[in-house]
Amino acid sequence: MINSNRNSRQIEIVEPIEDSMVVQGSNTSTIDLTEVFRADRLPESALRYTIVENSNPAVVTASNLEEGLVLEYGEIGFSDLAIEAQDTRGNSVIDKFRIWVTGEQAFTIAILPDTQNYTSNPELNQTFFNMTQWLVDNQENLNLDFVIHVGDITDDNLVPQWDEVAEPAMRLLDGIIPYSVLPGNHDIGPGGTSSIRTTELYNRAFPVTRYQRTETFGGVYDVEPRRYDNNYHQFTAPDGTQWLIISLEFGPRDDVLRWANDVIAAHPNHRVIMATHDQMSFDTRHDPLNLPLVDEGAGTQYGLGRDPQGANDGESTWQEFLRKHPNISFTFNGHIFGDGAETQVAYGDYGNPVYQMLVNYQNGVSTEITGNGDESRGGNGGNGALRLLTIDPTENRFSTATYFVNFDEYLTGYRVQPELDRDGLTGPYRGHQDVFENVYLGPPQELSKANAGEDQVVNTNDVTLDGTASRNESDSELNYQWFDGSGNLIATGATPDVILPVGKHNLTLQITDGEGVVNQDEVLIAVRDENTLLWADFNDGSLVGWSPDEAISLEELTEFGLLDIANDEAQVMSFPATTPNQGYLFKPNTSGAEYINKYTLIFDLFVPSTSIMESGWLSLLQTDVSNSNDAELFIRQTSANTGGIGISGEYEGNVTFDEWHRIAVTFDLPTSTLSKYIDGVKVGTQTLSEGRNGRWAIKRDDGALLFADENNETAAGFTSSIFLREKVLTDAEIAQLGTPEADGIATQSQRVNNATQFDFTSSNLDSSFGLGTLNYQDTTSPTGTWLIQGTVFSRPEAEDREGRLIERSDSLTQSLYWNNPEALSWQNYVFDVTVLSTDDDAIGVLFYYQDSQNHYKLILDTENNERTLVKVKDGQETILASQAKGYPFNLDLELRIAITGNQIIPTLDGQNIFDEAIVDAVDPLTQGTIGLYSQNQEYSSFDNIMVNPVTLTANAGVNQRLADVDGDGLVAVELNAENSFSLAEIQSYSWSIENEILATGENTTANLPVGDNLVTLTLEDREGNVSVDQVQIAVYPQTDVLLWEDFQDGEFSDWTVEDEGEFDGPSAWEVSEDRLMQSSNINSRQLQWSGASNSDVWQRGWSPLGDGWMTLRQGTYAYYNSPEAVNWRDYSLEATVANEDNEGIGVLFYYQDPDNYYKLELDANQRFTQLFQRVDGVETTLARSRNHYALNTDTHLRVDIDDNRISAWMDGERIFNNPIEDRQLTEGTVALYSWGSQGASFDDITVLDLNSANSVFA
Repeated sequence: MINSNRNSRQIEIVEPIEDSMVVQGSNTSTIDLTEVFRADRLPESALRYTIVENSNPAVVTASNLEEGLVLEYGEIGFSDLAIEAQDTRGNSVIDKFRIWVTGEQAFTIAILPDTQNYTSNPELNQTFFNMTQWLVDNQENLNLDFVIHVGDITDDNLVPQWDEVAEPAMRLLDGIIPYSVLPGNHDIGPGGTSSIRTTELYNRAFPVTRYQRTETFGGVYDVEPRRYDNNYHQFTAPDGTQWLIISLEFGPRDDVLRWANDVIAAHPNHRVIMATHDQMSFDTRHDPLNLPLVDEGAGTQYGLGRDPQGANDGESTWQEFLRKHPNISFTFNGHIFGDGAETQVAYGDYGNPVYQMLVNYQNGVSTEITGNGDESRGGNGGNGALRLLTIDPTENRFSTATYFVNFDEYLTGYRVQPELDRDGLTGPYRGHQDVFENVYLGPPQELSKANAGEDQVVNTNDVTLDGTASRNESDSELNYQWFDGSGNLIATGATPDVILPVGKHNLTLQITDGEGVVNQDEVLIAVRDENTLLWADFNDGSLVGWSPDEAISLEELTEFGLLDIANDEAQVMSFPATTPNQGYLFKPNTSGAEYINKYTLIFDLFVPSTSIMESGWLSLLQTDVSNSNDAELFIRQTSANTGGIGISGEYEGNVTFDEWHRIAVTFDLPTSTLSKYIDGVKVGTQTLSEGRNGRWAIKRDDGALLFADENNETAAGFTSSIFLREKVLTDAEIAQLGTPEADGIATQSQRVNNATQFDFTSSNLDSSFGLGTLNYQDTTSPTGTWLIQGTVFSRPEAEDREGRLIERSDSLTQSLYWNNPEALSWQNYVFDVTVLSTDDDAIGVLFYYQDSQNHYKLILDTENNERTLVKVKDGQETILASQAKGYPFNLDLELRIAITGNQIIPTLDGQNIFDEAIVDAVDPLTQGTIGLYSQNQEYSSFDNIMVNPVTLTANAGVNQRLADVDGDGLVAVELNAENSFSLAEIQSYSWSIENEILATGENTTANLPVGDNLVTLTLEDREGNVSVDQVQIAVYPQTDVLLWEDFQDGEFSDWTVEDEGEFDGPSAWEVSEDRLMQSSNINSRQLQWSGASNSDVWQRGWSPLGDGWMTLRQGTYAYYNSPEAVNWRDYSLEATVANEDNEGIGVLFYYQDPDNYYKLELDANQRFTQLFQRVDGVETTLARSRNHYALNTDTHLRVDIDDNRISAWMDGERIFNNPIEDRQLTEGTVALYSWGSQGASFDDITVLDLNSANSVFA
């Protein structure tokens, strides 16, 4: 309502015109405006009515006739209308409403985003009630069938927030609109910290019994029948479609995903919506990169990530649950900031679209958005924003809308102007209001589903595979095909018997039913025999037999001594860079309220530059004494010599390293204010995101940690005095305390009952005055920072229980070894392990391990882009091999070490890590156990460890794909058996196809014909042992070669250069040394993240032109300009790229014009690879990974796009977990891309037709 009264005479809206859905073809309706508006002391006839807005007259025609407002209904869609009533003196009021014209069976589902701020701020409490009341008031008009809350119901998980606001606000829906809730991170753990998974207050407010009485209730997580953390509901839509809404806790545990899979599999005839607190970010699915890139962690990155039952983020939830089911249609979540919205379409294993939506409007989301385009109105917890999903099954259509209860407005606007403009990043807001057409949302088709059975650990080579649990929804029998890890067909049928050698076998079952539906499932078969040395899958939850290197306690690391301060000798404490298990626990030991929320903390501090440069951070205060979450106050390195004080992106002042400073902070939490001082001078003030008893409050009985952080954002340093007082000192009082002095911080007037100071004068942690205490806290376990996670801790007796070994200290070297005395004499063995990293630091293995001073170690390190094989002998390290390459990010990788005598063959997913066997020719190690290695890692995972004695083992190499470029029908192929091994000398190498010998020798060349060639390698050693392996070599005919370009003719006239860069142009493309070179530094602005409401729109991470990190880059590219190329589809693009610089380089594909293409970009400086979709000038991040290329080194890129599914490889290794399906672009040519890269080069460009009707592969 807008009221512009200019005197005491009032015009009121007494009966607002309601938002409503109207079935297309409905009769004209008339609204009596005299019943809507009332004028004080004037007859209604004295009012004049004007239609001031009708946003879409094609949907609703409005006319202001004498008898009332007449509405006629036209096209499907919506229109926003505004009616003004004005009296004779010019006083006026406006009523706004929206009309949807829909099909006759349309209905609405409402999504409540994070409501946390409404519960913690008394001034905003009523907004929560207004939101649910609005839903009640509009239930009938909008045909509102269900309401979903996506979590963060409260702010601090405190009793008043639940009892006085959250529960009674949600109770307004009881008996009127069915609804579900779920716990977000602010609803879990003490103070809403998600440090541990406790939800007592949530379950007290929303007990299972409350919902068991409702018609829609389906059930809860089967292991926790009395907890509502994970639940599902069902209802039937007007068209008869059955819908199932499944709500999952923040960071769902591994076994919760098992339960969710079971629930959906049991309801194949239901269309499914999944709600959770954290699934989508504002640019792509929430994965481990979101925290370092845009400052928002997933459940795995809170204390919950250390829960033995595990935790999952958006990406792993997609991989382990969502993609597997054909009937999942929508996901909704909150949690993430940015512009608070993203709608991205992903496609499941069956090609079914899944519409993933971020819905969040809390404080922290851009004030531009929460103010509906007016930043001055933004904040206020989100101004009552809620999301409406209107499903119109008869029209094969659905739409979304965002409504602000506080404004009585829908979010329909744009930044500055409706046109897209790069200069101001202007254009329409995206994701808050969308329409999707040609979407079938009726009853889902029940589809056949593969089930390869449970993993097997067997003691025989004769193995029976079991696919009988596969579901057949067709009228004919299923076709079963079983493939090994190299893609070779090894068996058919539902229960075939196969002979498998000793070792690990990752098999894939593929079923095809009579209707052509294809589905796959995977199974692990581990074959042991009496000689197997070790099998460890951690499915029993035990680490018995494993030992870490000896840890040094915090007490041992803490030292006391004398240093000069202000030319006076002072006793100081030297503290180390603590691990997540360590910290200095301060307890106030005073009486008073449960939380200390007004206090001053002061340090006399010396920060060595050499220490803080290791992490870039020094944690000062951690209020979570379990150290399970990010600390509350840091010094963050801002230059080589200085750092700023603060949290959450606001680091102010200049703390000069290698000098003494008096660092003071005050916390006035009732006003959410943090003030910062250096040497008595105020350097900044920031508003904190949580108030009185939230994150920064110190729980009196628990205390707080100093110099501690959960992911090693710590540094070593010196302190001579620490002071804490339960009072907010004034600027003048802190100024009076001045700069560091040898006799400590507090003046005599500050030595009061509620203050404590530590001066370390007795070379211990005793206080100099006050009741507070300071003690070492070191919780290092018998296995150090190593733990097991998995379903074994949820259902320990279940046959399908699983576990995996995790190390996530994010600290210096952590190693764990198999501590069996007999293992110290192991020699000549094959060591297999599955590894996964969601960080980019070092992960690896130890072998021939005798002790910390004698062993081999293989280290894979993406941050430093190197793979290294090291021998440690008597504590001295010798590098045996190295290569400039990291490892694939967030993927299960099969790592193998085969050591025979002094020969070491390390492979990763079957590829030799160093391209050849490594021989330790000088004083090699001769025996020892095995171990695991993790360094500075937030998350390293190890699983399915197997150690077997060396036997003759053939290795034919990885599958190859080649092209018959010259058209002679043959291609020379290199065959390499270097990764084969044996204790006895190998006497013969034979390569054959269907028993016809092709070639002999360890390394040889053979001419292979066009087609799919299955080549068999047969080895025989001097003892008569035989081993066989196969490799697939596909040779594409010349007719399938769309493009082959090696630039040896010195020309690139078939390529058109487009320069888009804003700086350092123009580009400089030329053919040199038989390569296409680009030597200009041409580049542009790029979208980055420094806060959703940053004054610079290029730093907000979101925009009308696209969202993300390091996006919207414009450089230069050269596209292949053949007229036929614009119609290419379903092809493979390969290119050899190199760069003398370290910025962006990559390829474009399905290129249509400058506003429509896909882009794969690598950046060595930022250490990332990203896949983008650009459609109509708007850029969307489809996937990203943490890896990069080596400078001045050829890197082989391959991108396949086949039936809209995109796969990418770098040097033969997968970049992304699964193919990324996208249907926005369907055809186009290829291009070579450079951004900020002087010295980018491209060669051997090949484009192969993957879908040629004339191909031998058709």
